[in-house]
Amino acid sequence: MCGIAGCLTKDFINNDLINKILNSMYNRGPDNQDKIRFEIGKKNLYLFHSRLSIIDLEPRSHQPFKFRNYTLVFNGEIYNFKDIRDQLISLGYKFKTKSDTEVIIKAFSEWKTDCFKKFIGMWSIAIWDEKIKKLYLSRDRFGEKPFYYIMYRDEFYFASELKTLKIIYNKKMELNSRKIKDFLFKGYKAIKKDEATFIKDVMQLKPSETLTLFKGKLSKDKYWKLAYNPDYKIKYNDALEEIKYLVEKSVQRTLISDVPLSIMLSGGIDSATILGIAKKKFNKNFKSFSIIDDDDRYNETKNLNLSTKYLKSRNIKLRLSKNFNNNFVKLHDLIDYHFKPVLTISSFLSSLLTKKIKNHNIKVNLSGVGADEVFSGYYDHTLFYLSVIKNEKFFHKNFSFWKKNYKTNIRNPFLKNEKYILRNKNFRKHIFETNSDLYSFSTKKIISNFKEENFTKDVLRNRMLNESFFETVPILTDQDDLNHMIYSIENRCPFLDKDLVEFLYKVPTKYLMKNGFSKNLLRDSCSEYVEPKVMFDTKKRGFNATIQSIFNFNDQKLTNYVLNKNSEIYEYVNFDKFKNLLSQKKYLNSESKFIFSVISTMIFIEKFYEKKY
Repeated sequence: MCGIAGCLTKDFINNDLINKILNSMYNRGPDNQDKIRFEIGKKNLYLFHSRLSIIDLEPRSHQPFKFRNYTLVFNGEIYNFKDIRDQLISLGYKFKTKSDTEVIIKAFSEWKTDCFKKFIGMWSIAIWDEKIKKLYLSRDRFGEKPFYYIMYRDEFYFASELKTLKIIYNKKMELNSRKIKDFLFKGYKAIKKDEATFIKDVMQLKPSETLTLFKGKLSKDKYWKLAYNPDYKIKYNDALEEIKYLVEKSVQRTLISDVPLSIMLSGGIDSATILGIAKKKFNKNFKSFSIIDDDDRYNETKNLNLSTKYLKSRNIKLRLSKNFNNNFVKLHDLIDYHFKPVLTISSFLSSLLTKKIKNHNIKVNLSGVGADEVFSGYYDHTLFYLSVIKNEKFFHKNFSFWKKNYKTNIRNPFLKNEKYILRNKNFRKHIFETNSDLYSFSTKKIISNFKEENFTKDVLRNRMLNESFFETVPILTDQDDLNHMIYSIENRCPFLDKDLVEFLYKVPTKYLMKNGFSKNLLRDSCSEYVEPKVMFDTKKRGFNATIQSIFNFNDQKLTNYVLNKNSEIYEYVNFDKFKNLLSQKKYLNSESKFIFSVISTMIFIEKFYEKKY
């Protein structure tokens, strides 16, 4: 895990600016920092790198890394690098290091951009071909590793983080008001629908894309596509056997490390499955870390205790505090680092827990991100599934189970109206539109709609694919990357494994749920690794909390700040309506999310205009 940056510019970057660039990347890679410059006619190409040493800790693996006419800077991990190295050795290549870095550059030398199809892992990569004067850039399949860029006239700038891009770009930036409106009134799921960011002209390379810069022109290509195959035939038990093998293999891949590991453990089955496989299958015993909220809607203490007792694993808990000064300062600092609003309460909680992990000298953390999207684990998935099978004989059994075990746990009032979705399976609303009162808070016209890509006619699979590539997964990986890199920790997501995901999208949709249980394929294939009461718990709390668990709105300091009528946020949000909302004693889940989004965006805008970045 590292930080990368670079630019093709007419300017010569002086030592002061070089130091600022590298200092902004220090958290991403405190173990080594370096740069390289190439002269290209009247322009200069700079490549910067900050290294967090995870595999092969020796200086021989430092970057920028050169081989023949290629120079590489790379952020991430290639989990199958040993297999690819063996292939390259059979082709005559020799290796001086034990790192994935050397494998990447030699794989590129052999197969060019086709090498990205072979990689399993997470990455943002920049490779300069000195011979033909061409820059190659690549991002992993699910966008686990960030990549931001600006094309300004005939100059090009890129970086792992926005704050680094700001420094290396060294020109005035403006806010993207459309993206702010999307975030405030359509929710976090709307902001990864396109390449745009909260900053005008700053773009993000999409997952599974390559970008090339040649003779001043950019061109894009997609090296991997995922779609549901409705014609694939396989027996249920055979599917379970293959899934178990692939999940185990993915966990094994993400356990590769020359430094200590940990896991963020929720009360659900995703992280518990990873921990169970690591402990029972591969005899890896490491610490787990969890958030505890006193709010019963989010308190997962019971399941956490069951999981850790079952696996005889040490669990370290962080109890939430409503201390205004403490949490508000932390949110300010986090927004400073993100260079954009913190997108969810969950992201804020994650940052608190990551700091706890850092205090235990951990450098690699595992996460259950992606399981809900590839195994079908959200409440609306169940309803879409029921809409698909409503003419099947087993519909009533599944529907009755849902009403008894799931409906009572649902917080979104829109999803409680199951009849509407069952009759209108193609209908989809964004998070805040389900509460029309919140949607009406906007002072400006909202133009763009909440759109979905059409991957397949299967409504459930289409929903899952949109979440995987344009909604929840990109948001979760984006926020997790930033929250972990603040403390120089690498985050890994075993469920976002190429082989596992490709197989899951061949398995018939009817296998996704059974007897009303969501995420059925994971439950049945990996049941031996999770405590039974946890494995078959139907209540989904998520890694979340209410806004009132972190902020006390009876605190005058908080209300004075938030209800400052002169704040730029009230160009977007109706002040009187927001004031009335805050005065409520309790908030719906959507209201809690909205309040946090407003406060987070308010802080970001304030800092942006004060030029504190």
